[in-house]
Amino acid sequence: MPRSVITAVLAVLTALLLVACGGPGFSKATVAQALTIQLQTATRQLNQQLHLPPEGSGPIEVSAVKVTGREPIEVAGLPGYRVTGTCTLHLKVPGQQVRVPDSAFEVYLQQQREGKSWRLARPRIGTEPGATEDWDLVVLSP
Repeated sequence: MPRSVITAVLAVLTALLLVACGGPGFSKATVAQALTIQLQTATRQLNQQLHLPPEGSGPIEVSAVKVTGREPIEVAGLPGYRVTGTCTLHLKVPGQQVRVPDSAFEVYLQQQREGKSWRLARPRIGTEPGATEDWDLVVLSP
């Protein structure tokens, strides 16, 4: 094989590897943590609206996270992603444990300036996702 063909093939393979590795730097654990916080917040708000005691529902656990979509967006002036996929939810309700497989999710993540940590970004109620300044942000553990 001529040297120029080998060089071209190697260049294409290198480019493909860089594109494959250059995606968002968040892990499935980061997404699971964001989902857990989002679900706990929603449950707490629902309990308040229904005048239920805070301990009315047990802990929520997220497992088997499968990310199927990563849409780049801007969140409060920094890079972010709209992440979609499925997961398994584990809920503890009085007297039983409930497992809900293949639960669809949508979560927004904001990458911090240094690029090493993430925040859960939740659109404020009454605003459209993608609005520049209308986000509630929660720091996620690295």
